[in-house]
Amino acid sequence: MKKKIISILKQIIDPEIKINIYDLGLIYKLKYNKNKKKVFILMTLTTPNCPLVNDIVYNIKKYIKKKINFINDIIVKITFKPSWNINMMSDEAKFKLGLF
Repeated sequence: MKKKIISILKQIIDPEIKINIYDLGLIYKLKYNKNKKKVFILMTLTTPNCPLVNDIVYNIKKYIKKKINFINDIIVKITFKPSWNINMMSDEAKFKLGLF
């Protein structure tokens, strides 16, 4: 199930950077509780002042619920410890941004 959730997260594009939130390295932790049909995501943002935080969280919940309709609860927690940096990005994301 975690692989399915990751594939869903890869469909959510950061509106400013135009790279998906998973490959950007914004997802720190992903847990799926099969018995409670619950998803927990610990994530960060590229900047603490991101004006689109509510949109990103909304899209995470909407996409997961749409693709996996038996999920009862989706909790998304934002943290800034550790702070995000470009080293958290996947090689694919770095390539797309010309960082290689």
